[in-house]
Amino acid sequence: VEECIVSRSVSPEEALIKVIAACFDPKRINEVLEYLASELPLGDFNLLHAKRVRKARDLNGMVEVLICPESKLEDRSTEGIQALLESALNKRTVIVASYPATTQSEFDEWNHHWPISFHINELERQRKRGMPKDEEEAIVRNWEKVVIDHMKVTEDLEWTESSGGCGGLIVDPVSNQVLCTVSQALEKKISDLLSNKDLVLSNPLLCPTFLCINYVAMMASGQCPGKGEYNVSYRAWSFRHYLIHIFVVLFVELLPKGHYLCTGLDLYLVHEPDMMASMALVHSRIRRVFIGSPSKDGALISGEHHLHALRALNHHYRVFQ
Repeated sequence: VEECIVSRSVSPEEALIKVIAACFDPKRINEVLEYLASELPLGDFNLLHAKRVRKARDLNGMVEVLICPESKLEDRSTEGIQALLESALNKRTVIVASYPATTQSEFDEWNHHWPISFHINELERQRKRGMPKDEEEAIVRNWEKVVIDHMKVTEDLEWTESSGGCGGLIVDPVSNQVLCTVSQALEKKISDLLSNKDLVLSNPLLCPTFLCINYVAMMASGQCPGKGEYNVSYRAWSFRHYLIHIFVVLFVELLPKGHYLCTGLDLYLVHEPDMMASMALVHSRIRRVFIGSPSKDGALISGEHHLHALRALNHHYRVFQ
């Protein structure tokens, strides 16, 4: 299983910006920084992630300071700014990252041009921790269940791949429980409509992702019983897994009432979801998505969208293939 890590959701041209930098004697640095903080704060140019000062690479002992983006200098220039630049030992244009780094690979690439700060987020912490061997084995077992569900969806329930049908399931990675499958959610939907399968399959908004999210939401609200199954392989379990298994069996349901949609859960799908389904996964707060193969209309690993990595969204999830 390989993770689809998108270094950026912007073009290379947008990722970097030209900024005027000037060299000063270290004895003047406090005076210069105080003046720039009041006249040309980096926050005005969305560059708070950039270090204002670095050691000049080609002038021994000198300090290089960011002034402002090259495109903004004319608009923000004053007599004081002009005097400051004239008093500088050297002036040149440097390349700086336009955005804060959100991944280690972005930081490594952009920090090479000009020093920037990098605050590691939870997704990066998860990547650094890596995936334990027992979790990898659980993923393999889950894929075996996905294949079985795919056959049930496309053959037994006659939802063909050409019509958007495919197998899949949602798993709680903590207890390693399968909360629902696509076939299970589809059967529930058909049952709700008095066994009118043709009416269900003709719905243009029907897709495996929506079915699973909807089923989990009904489980959390108590509208349908939790009928997930344990993904059991006792030989691969640690003592912690045994304790979780016993606790869940004796004391709790598959999902506690009031659980918010798919928070902390993993989705497995034979085919990559499209844009609408991928956005639904953002709103449902899914944790990870495992995809068997890319799709023509896919929005995660196909094309240029990579919706799970868009900076403007308030939730991001990891995608594996």
